[in-house]
Amino acid sequence: MASAISDWLEKALLDHTFNVSAFTASTLFYMALFSGTPGEDGLNNEIAGSGTYGGYVRREVKFANAATLGIGQIVSSSACEFVAATDNWGPITHAGIFDSAITAAGNCMFKGSLLNARTVNTGETFRFASGDVKASLG
Repeated sequence: MASAISDWLEKALLDHTFNVSAFTASTLFYMALFSGTPGEDGLNNEIAGSGTYGGYVRREVKFANAATLGIGQIVSSSACEFVAATDNWGPITHAGIFDSAITAAGNCMFKGSLLNARTVNTGETFRFASGDVKASLG
């Protein structure tokens, strides 16, 4: 997944860096799937938005220590597998990293397009392998 930092996280980090307001980092992070561009705030096109995507829920993702990977980048340290679709989810073109497991809630931190879009049909699962989710500041 190619990633871009969200407007929300940009503001939060700048406010924290320049002592405008404190930033408390989340301890858990969740992947969201999108059928189109999520927008700057990550609120557009999440596949569960219309309530017709059976079985879809955000899934937890874990990350390795950024210091070991190079400047300005962090990579997932474990696989992130969604439950099997109980209805067709259609084409998945984008993904996002959120601080909430609840669909259409929380803050989008990073979002971006998938390197290869994929259609998910009934009974299929969508999976990111360890190392497939990358977030970058640059």
